[in-house]
Amino acid sequence: MFKYLVFVSVMCLLYSCNNSNKVDTEAEQKILLETDNEWSKVVASGDMKQIFEYWTDDAVIYPVGLPVVEGKAAIRKFVKNNRSGKNFSLMVYPLKATVSKAGDIGYTIENYQVSIDGPDGKPVARKGRSLCVWRKGKDGSWKCNLEIHSPLGMPPNIGTTAEGKEKKD
Repeated sequence: MFKYLVFVSVMCLLYSCNNSNKVDTEAEQKILLETDNEWSKVVASGDMKQIFEYWTDDAVIYPVGLPVVEGKAAIRKFVKNNRSGKNFSLMVYPLKATVSKAGDIGYTIENYQVSIDGPDGKPVARKGRSLCVWRKGKDGSWKCNLEIHSPLGMPPNIGTTAEGKEKKD
């Protein structure tokens, strides 16, 4: 039993001294932000094949005012439908990336602007912010697993205060 305890103690000591498990979160944040910037350029270009390379197979999108979109097949349909609108454009501007201490999960915050011709033929533009949760794959690449969109600017008399009370304008 003593030999077992010594063995376990030595192994624990060696494990705690092993620096190979430490993650350089600053470096990973830069890589994640770079990845998001690359994806933003692909989105702006409209390259439909490349756009989908940045989502996980089980990704989920929470678009503004629309039902939740779950899974890569549904996301593919959602994106194609959106892009089929006349004069559609989407610009995404990544602002910040944060990575977990383990280095396997991260999130980015972005601003976006989407525009499309409305039913009357006039362009309609909407600005917003999005939060993307990313997972790092075994191959070291980052893929978006969850995307939540939030419009910037609320119409009057809509929303609540920080205290949870209805906002009155």
